[in-house]
Formats: sequence, C-alpha cells, structure tokens
Amino acid sequence: MNVKDLYDNKASGTAVAFKIIDFFSHNDIDENIIKDLKKYYFGIGLINYVCDSIISGRTKNLKEGIEKHDKMAIEHAKPLFNDSVIGTISFSSQVLKAFISNREKIKSVYILESMPEREGIDFASLLVKNGIDVVLLHDASIYELSLNVDFCIVGSDTVAYNGGLIHKNGTYPMALSMKYFKKPFYSITISEKINRNFLESSYKNIKNHDWNIDIPYINRFFDYTPPDLIDYYINENGFVKPSDVNI
Repeated sequence: MNVKDLYDNKASGTAVAFKIIDFFSHNDIDENIIKDLKKYYFGIGLINYVCDSIISGRTKNLKEGIEKHDKMAIEHAKPLFNDSVIGTISFSSQVLKAFISNREKIKSVYILESMPEREGIDFASLLVKNGIDVVLLHDASIYELSLNVDFCIVGSDTVAYNGGLIHKNGTYPMALSMKYFKKPFYSITISEKINRNFLESSYKNIKNHDWNIDIPYINRFFDYTPPDLIDYYINENGFVKPSDVNI
C-alpha cells in the first residue's frame, strides 16, 4: 500500500480509517501526511479520530476498539427491526451489518441513489444478494420514501459537538421529511465519530469536489442535519439523544 491508496472517495470512512491505521503500522509517522489526510477528509469523524490517535501515539488496540464499539452499536439497534419498512441513504457499513443481521425482521428497504457516487445502488445490490427486498429511488424522491417507510436509519460521518450530524448529501432533507411525517429518524454511529471541535459553522470547510463544468458550483458530498431532526443516535452505549452525545 502507498500513500495514494489512502485517498479514496468511494470507500466508506471506516474502510479508509482502517487503511490509515494499517499504513502507519508499517511506515514511519509523517505529520504532513496526517495533516493532509485530515484536511482532505474533513467532516469524517472517524478518520479525524484515527489521525489524532496516531499522532498522539494512542494506537494500541485502536482498530480492535473501533470494531468492538461497532458490534455493540449494531447489537443495540436490534429492537428497531420488527417486520419494518425502512429508509436509508448512501452506503454505511454499520447500517449494512445491522440490516443483514436482522434481515428476517425487515419487510423492505427504500434506498436513495446517493449521487454523485451513486453508492446507494451498490448498497441496494448487496442487500438483494442477502435476500432483502429493496426499492431504489432517485435522490429527489424523498417524499415518496418518507411516505412509505416506518422509520429511517442512516450511518454517520461526524457527530458534531452540538449533536448535529454530518452525513451524505440528502440526509438533511430526509430527516426534515421524516419530521413532517412524524416518523422516527435514527443514526447508527460510534463514539469515535464524535468531533467535539466540529461546529455547525465548520460545515463550510468540507471539501468542495471538482465538477467538470464552466459555471460556479458547489459539489460537497455531505450535508448537515440539526440535532432537533434526529430522534436518537445508536452507539455502543445504546440509544442516545443528540443532546447527550457529548456527556
């Protein structure tokens, strides 16, 4: 593995974080590389946590601790599944594991396409291979999704200091629509994704990716969901209100 392999827009934040751990377990720590990775992946809390841990020398059982919390969060999510129709977006490894381990209690899953990388399609294909019924929708079809599901559950890229959520573009309107329909909206996460230095105003620093057009554009891959639109986070501690994530 070389440094270029650490820059991967299509991989999940967890997959990239584990790549970074593996890379620096076999190579000398370079603070300039770490600094650039934090800038490139700004808004992905687990990568920020892993980079800070490597710089500070807190690497013993780092990967194992993350995996342990991941399994605990998935276990805590089990009560949600009860012959349910569920909505989601993007490709969260935690959501995938939760769905597969509870497949017999899922009626169907509505998944947004998740532009521009369209990872929702890959997610849908994996669910189908695991025997889960899927309905795929364009990102603009959030009303249709919200009308048909019992609840939505998404992953997380960063849990902000105030309990807000940074996640794939489309998460905010999904949560807003669920609030209108008075249906629950959850995010499955781990405490390592909490960034106590991330404020709502930090959102503007998330990378604006290239878009091959000749007019001014904004092409961020993530949006911000305020804490009052989130019913609960589910992490290694169980169901946690957004106001309590930093306690």
